[in-house]
Amino acid sequence: MQTLSYSSTSAFKNCRKKYQYNYIENLKQIDEPVYFSIGSAFHIALAEHYDSKTEPKCIEKIVEYFIDHKTENISDIDKIDKWHEAYQLTRELFKRYIREYQDEPFEVIDTELKFTVPIINPETNCKSKNFNFFGIIDMLVKENGLYWIVEHKTTTSISNQYKKALTLDTQCIAYIEALERFLNIKIQGVIYNVILKSLPVKPKLLKNGKLSMAKNQNTTLELYLEAITENKLEIEDYSEHLEWISDNRKEYFYREYLTFPSETIQEWRAELWDLQKNIREAELKNQYYKNTNNCIGFGVCQYFDICIALDKQCVIDSSYKVADNDIKKIERVK
Repeated sequence: MQTLSYSSTSAFKNCRKKYQYNYIENLKQIDEPVYFSIGSAFHIALAEHYDSKTEPKCIEKIVEYFIDHKTENISDIDKIDKWHEAYQLTRELFKRYIREYQDEPFEVIDTELKFTVPIINPETNCKSKNFNFFGIIDMLVKENGLYWIVEHKTTTSISNQYKKALTLDTQCIAYIEALERFLNIKIQGVIYNVILKSLPVKPKLLKNGKLSMAKNQNTTLELYLEAITENKLEIEDYSEHLEWISDNRKEYFYREYLTFPSETIQEWRAELWDLQKNIREAELKNQYYKNTNNCIGFGVCQYFDICIALDKQCVIDSSYKVADNDIKKIERVK
């Protein structure tokens, strides 16, 4: 019996060739982009935080993660600098996070909860003969007697569009449906726990001795006031700008409780059943088509160099390695 995850089904929907390279051939870039490390390390630290509530242990987990990934993926000076920046950013983000959420309203039931459930035909209730569905829940909590999934997300922007898009997050719908069957409990919904991958800084001091009032600065009202005091400036000279900062506070942390109607859950069940049939057909016919519309979007597909190469095997041998199957099973998108 094979195992599908939300990541693998999404890959298949977006590009069958990507699914083939990632989940059939298990190819992984040797030179993995550094930005992958921030989200992964932060998730590991959060799991430790909600398990032990011991800050030194959480920081130790971050250190261990970056040390484990340094020698394998980084060889030149530029990448070493980026690796160090990512490490420092992750550590400081985590420290800010635990200050922001010192008292939580929920009881933590479990963290990094793994599940495996059958894929069910919604019309006949028969199980798939080829695939199970596997995943990992960031956190299961109980608040006011109700169970909630907590999904940690790191992002570069917490915009209104980003918040609206959370209502369309099929991954959490899939996890709610699967976990209800796995634990035989009612899941009320999902708590999106969003962390901006950015740290506020004090405003720039200009050559004329004044503080920059640029509105695109990554600062806070508190840091701006500190800068005024440190540079012995008059607060009255910045009153309008301070008011603007107060009215347009940048969100570094965001939480939202979302529930989904039963019709949405049913739609996912039907979609998953169809997906596993399509994946099985692709395997039997060895038909993995490219979707060239997805080669470039929020970055470049990790298999782009293979697809455009005349000698594909040469690119694979020089730039990719075969990942362990157990690791591929627990891959998640954050």
